[in-house]
Amino acid sequence: MPKTLFQQTFSGLNWTLFGTFLTSIFNLLVLVVLSRLLTPNDFGIVGAALIVINLSLIFTEIGVGPALIHYQNITKEHIDSSVIFSIGMGLITTIIIYLLSPTISRYFGIPELNSVLKVLSFLFLLKSLTAISESLLIKRLEFKTITLIRLFSYGVGYTFFGILFAFLGFSYWGLIIGTAINFLLETLLFTYFSRIKFDFKFSIFHIKELLGYGSSFSINKIFANIALQGDNFVIAKTLGSTSLGLYTRAYQIFTFPINLFGQAISKVLFSSFSIIQNDRPKISVIYQTLVFSVAMISGPITCFLYFFAEEIVSVILGNQWLELVPALQILALSFYFRLAYKLVDPLINAFGNLNRKAVYQFIYASLILGLGYLGSNYGLKGVAAGVGFSIFIYYLLVTSMVLNYLELSLLSFLYLHITPILIAAFNFLLFFYIKSLNLFDNNILKLAINIIALIVLNSLLLYLFRKIILEKIDWMLRKLPYIYKNELDE
Repeated sequence: MPKTLFQQTFSGLNWTLFGTFLTSIFNLLVLVVLSRLLTPNDFGIVGAALIVINLSLIFTEIGVGPALIHYQNITKEHIDSSVIFSIGMGLITTIIIYLLSPTISRYFGIPELNSVLKVLSFLFLLKSLTAISESLLIKRLEFKTITLIRLFSYGVGYTFFGILFAFLGFSYWGLIIGTAINFLLETLLFTYFSRIKFDFKFSIFHIKELLGYGSSFSINKIFANIALQGDNFVIAKTLGSTSLGLYTRAYQIFTFPINLFGQAISKVLFSSFSIIQNDRPKISVIYQTLVFSVAMISGPITCFLYFFAEEIVSVILGNQWLELVPALQILALSFYFRLAYKLVDPLINAFGNLNRKAVYQFIYASLILGLGYLGSNYGLKGVAAGVGFSIFIYYLLVTSMVLNYLELSLLSFLYLHITPILIAAFNFLLFFYIKSLNLFDNNILKLAINIIALIVLNSLLLYLFRKIILEKIDWMLRKLPYIYKNELDE
């Protein structure tokens, strides 16, 4: 018996969560080891290169990959044209970045950037093949395959070889080599397992059809990438590579729990929402349940990150990185809004209202750049404050858009947050009191004890609020039979 969409979605979510969890563990391992082998300047050089790479990657597919996921009736001609188009864009991007690398290096004032960008520019050719292959696997909801490919590539490529070459004294080149091997493995494995059988035939008609959706998606992604890289761009230009190295490590710690939950949810929901894009009751139930869940976990994590940022940095990175603690604390305050808008993005992408989202993305990117430049006068703390405020504004914009689409009242939406806010308040009071006591000098011991306190407190709170929580779960369970009872027939 074939799996229902509900079963496929949650199977995909489980596999993607599993993969994201293990990747996060690899990330943490790399962070702990490399922060003791490399300097902030080393991380800053690679961070500056990744600004250029990440902003340019979108041009290797111009939204063709997401369009393959979105449209339900894809033919072989669509796939053939997509592959050729993507390879062509990858080649063009490789040539442009290779030729412009000296100019980009001079602009940022980082001489090492020239040679690094010349090497990394060839990754665009690899990524152009990966984009189409991965999109076809996502469309088929083969998240187990995607997860295993990413785990193997990242574990062998970036984690093993990145650490190995850094240990051997290659400094920032260890990160470059690890990144290149990771991309190469992904390309080979995605191409093989996607089972693409294509001819070198290109159809203008079919590529235009995909670009009708894909171009809007690409515009959104361009602005999204500017927003995600805008703070790094500002810091690299105004404060230098060392400050960028410090900030990117703070941001990596901040996004560690966000990536753990948000990336998995976002990828799985986009493919599922694309299938049920016209069934608002289904989407509304899923969305409200996830909003409540995200709000429940965000309060405790925010409080913990804010009050114990110094201990976290000391244990994970070492005492030589303590300069980034204030920036991490400020970023922590925007944790809920950063995670919550990851629920909104796949929904908007699926129901196709991308033009308004592009406007919101433009506003978001402009705020990041503008407030980032203003904040840079106050160092990393100022940039972090600008980023946090920008995240909050973008969250308000896209959430209002989704509530309107789902015809969900603001009052109903706010009601979902009452219990999570109470739980967050209890966490704040406890950790404020514990922090004021300053009981231990050993940061590892202090962090371990407070993690136990976090678990114990929130277990008690879940027990105390169990009636309210169970009512919401019961509401979801009562909705599910109605929502999915005819799915196999459909």
